[in-house]
Amino acid sequence: MLWASFAQGLGVGAGLIIAIGAQNAHVLRMAIKKQHVWLTVFGCILCDAIAIMVGVAGLGQSLQQSSLLMSIARWGGIIFLLWYAVQALKRSLFAQHALQVEQLSGQQMHLMVAVRLVLAVSLLNPHFYLDTIILLGSIGSQQPTSMLQYAFATGAICASMAWFILLGGTAKWLAPWLNNATAWRCIDALIAVMMFTVAYLLFRGH
Repeated sequence: MLWASFAQGLGVGAGLIIAIGAQNAHVLRMAIKKQHVWLTVFGCILCDAIAIMVGVAGLGQSLQQSSLLMSIARWGGIIFLLWYAVQALKRSLFAQHALQVEQLSGQQMHLMVAVRLVLAVSLLNPHFYLDTIILLGSIGSQQPTSMLQYAFATGAICASMAWFILLGGTAKWLAPWLNNATAWRCIDALIAVMMFTVAYLLFRGH
C-alpha cells in the first residue's frame, strides 16, 4: 500500500507538473542562458514541496473529520482527473502548441533578481495553488492513513524534483524537442493514460 500511494502521487504529480506552464518555461529559459540554473530549479522544487505538503496534510486533516467532505473530495478528484485526462487526450490528438522560449539578454542576472523571478512564477501563479494545494491536496487526502497520505505527497514531490532537475540539467538538448508540437502531443498522451489510471484507482478506493 505504501508504494502504491507513492506511485499514485508520482503519477498525478508528473501529470500536473509536466505540462506547458510558467515554471517550466522559466526553468528552460534560465538554463539555456546559464543564468542561476540550479537556484531556479531548487526554488521551483522547494515551492512545490511546501505547497504539496500543506495541501495533503491540511486538507487531509480537515477532510478526515467529515465523511461528507471526504466523499465530495473523492468524487471531485475523480471528476477532475477524468476532465484533465480528456483535455490531455484532446491535446495529444489535435493541438499544435509547443513550449516557446524567447531569447533573454546576455547580461548576467543578479542573484536576488533570479530569486524574485522564481518566487514570482511560482507563488504569483494561480495554477500553482490549484495544482499543488487544491488538486494534489484533495486527491492525496483520500489515502486512508496519514502515512499513506505522506507517501502520496512524497511521490508528488519526487515527480517535481525529477522533472525540474531533468529540465535544468538537459535544457540545451531538450529545448529544440520541447519546441516541437509533436513531442508535446506524445507527452499529453502519456499524461492522459496516467490520469485515467489514477481516476480508476481512486474510484476503486485504492
